[in-house]
Amino acid sequence: MHGLVVAAIAAPDVAGREIVASPFDDGPPQRWSLSALSVASTALTCLEPDPHGPDDERRLAQVYQAINEWASRLAGDASSSE
Repeated sequence: MHGLVVAAIAAPDVAGREIVASPFDDGPPQRWSLSALSVASTALTCLEPDPHGPDDERRLAQVYQAINEWASRLAGDASSSE
């Protein structure tokens, strides 16, 4: 991730570039920065579920809600800085 941050500073035109995609087949296509897509892809590739953690539907719903709230805050911060 460190290299991504350094590259974003060195090439701001790349950091600000966005694409419309649905990379994880989860809902309608949305705007993704190349950096966000790279971080999400790396996380989903390298992380795995905790085999001892709860995996019921209620827990998954809580996780999805937390991620959506976080992403909404990020989107709000990004739009207010434009």
